[in-house]
Amino acid sequence: MSNLPRREFLMASRTYRPSKTTVGGWYIAEKLEGVRVFWDGGISRGCPTIEIPWANVVNPKTGRLRTRIKSEATGMWSKYGNPIPVPDWFLNSLPCMPLDGIIWAGRGNLKLCRSICTGDVPGIGWDEAEFAVTSCPPIDKVFEDGEIRNTHMKLKLLKINFDVWLHNYSPSLLEDWFCLMTDTEKITFSDELTVLRRMIPSEGNVYLLQQKRLPFTVKEAAQAVEEELKRVLKLGGQGVIIRSSDGCWEPRRVSTVLKYEG
Repeated sequence: MSNLPRREFLMASRTYRPSKTTVGGWYIAEKLEGVRVFWDGGISRGCPTIEIPWANVVNPKTGRLRTRIKSEATGMWSKYGNPIPVPDWFLNSLPCMPLDGIIWAGRGNLKLCRSICTGDVPGIGWDEAEFAVTSCPPIDKVFEDGEIRNTHMKLKLLKINFDVWLHNYSPSLLEDWFCLMTDTEKITFSDELTVLRRMIPSEGNVYLLQQKRLPFTVKEAAQAVEEELKRVLKLGGQGVIIRSSDGCWEPRRVSTVLKYEG
């Protein structure tokens, strides 16, 4: 039995319940129909997948190496730690910093996004894809010690393994690589937005997903959530994501990020 705490590869949301949750002063954004991804800033780009400490290379049912493993990483990962085959021209447009977000191709195109992101080699369709950035998580939180155990992924993550791997594989890249670190102080979602608004454009293939601040009063915030949900659903969207301004990125299911679907 492992003594490591349980965790996920990426942060996961809970469900918004209007009668039980107050969200005054939180942020709200459309819940995009796409593929959740993590961009590591390019530090694993071109590296053998089998040698990357956070790669999902073990079959969680058998405990043995998977029979099919993508030979090289691109730096873009699925929420279950699988390399996503992304063409070089798309990767070259990404900043050299860790990012959490969604690959999507517009409302109603979830199947297209999945087909784009699950191929063995970079295929067609990436000219229709966009990377909507939602977070720039602190790198020490992304790779903090813990054990991932679910039906899709079984892995023990140790921060020391990440540190050793990083300095062995990408020492030159570290000169340009930018990442947040928690150190002794927590980094909130508002802190992340301050950084992202400075470093990520508001349009193009890679852009910061628009976040609207809800009113601070409980009643007005709840009403604004309902109005935004109706607006998104009317446009053919799936729902909304509500996120606490004071919440911190954690590699587990949290109550500071809430999904609300129609």
